[in-house]
Amino acid sequence: MAAANNAASAGPPPASASAAAPVDTLSIMTFNVWNTNPPTWLVRDKNQRFDLYGKRMDLLGKTVTDVSPMIVAFQEVRYDEALGNPGDHFQMQHIVDRIGPEYQYVWVPAMNYYKATDMTRVEEGPAIASKYPIVSSNYLILSRNMSDTRDEHQRACLHVAVDIPGWGVVDVFTVHLSLLEEARDKSVVELWNLVTDKDVSVGETQILMGDLNAEPQERAMRFLGGDEAIDGVTTDFVDAWLALHPEPTPRSNSTKEKDDMLTFPSDNPEKRIDFIFVRGKGAKQVKKTWLVGQDPMEGIGKAKDDDGKHIGMVDANSRVWASDHRGVVTEVGSD
Repeated sequence: MAAANNAASAGPPPASASAAAPVDTLSIMTFNVWNTNPPTWLVRDKNQRFDLYGKRMDLLGKTVTDVSPMIVAFQEVRYDEALGNPGDHFQMQHIVDRIGPEYQYVWVPAMNYYKATDMTRVEEGPAIASKYPIVSSNYLILSRNMSDTRDEHQRACLHVAVDIPGWGVVDVFTVHLSLLEEARDKSVVELWNLVTDKDVSVGETQILMGDLNAEPQERAMRFLGGDEAIDGVTTDFVDAWLALHPEPTPRSNSTKEKDDMLTFPSDNPEKRIDFIFVRGKGAKQVKKTWLVGQDPMEGIGKAKDDDGKHIGMVDANSRVWASDHRGVVTEVGSD
């Protein structure tokens, strides 16, 4: 486990929020942005790909601005040299251009992909945007079994400290966990150690959110939700979804569960793998939690092929959603 380090940031310079009116309800959001899809192998024409990607970012931006969260965490954010023209490769800038200049943000690359065929560099990692001042940031490179070729993605947890009137510093963490269960079981303990490190978390509230690639019944999620110990350690997080809603049935045929409770994949939801966990101030007053991003783009693609079969999202004829994940939004009040 690597030590926390400074992360890159952009946006307006931080300013103290102490003089502003106290915030009664804090709105937070997590959204996996599905990197810079559509991929080059699906849409080979560079301009056509950038145009379709831009329309998807328009829909993603509208999905965020319709909620206007105070803090939003993104996963799978890319710097992609194969996308767009020189000087216009950074996805986080594309997002901020759409959600508004009032957001400042921090992004850290966790993984580097180098395509030798066309000598392009692609980096991917988590980001956090905030309407309130980000006063500090750091990140943690999570442990990885380099000999296990089943998951070749490096994972990182990004932390920012946000100064919010009436709350003081709120510690916000976002992460995109491994596809491997054994890696997730190890990572969640590292995350808990980071969140509870007094040299890292300096506020009364900690929020952990992201695409955790695990379903609620799995050990890693039961650990984060305080229902199961790992190595004798337990947590005191509150799952913001379960604070107000029942657990949806995985791979449910219920229209209600598929439309409003399951988060992945957007075109045919099967599971809940996107989470917001809260501890400390605010954890006892989760006021509202809901999903966004259920509706596809109008006028593009179709849901079924000519034989009536489901097409899926990465198909030239498919409908296009803001992302392959739904976003999760939570409102919490000060205790």
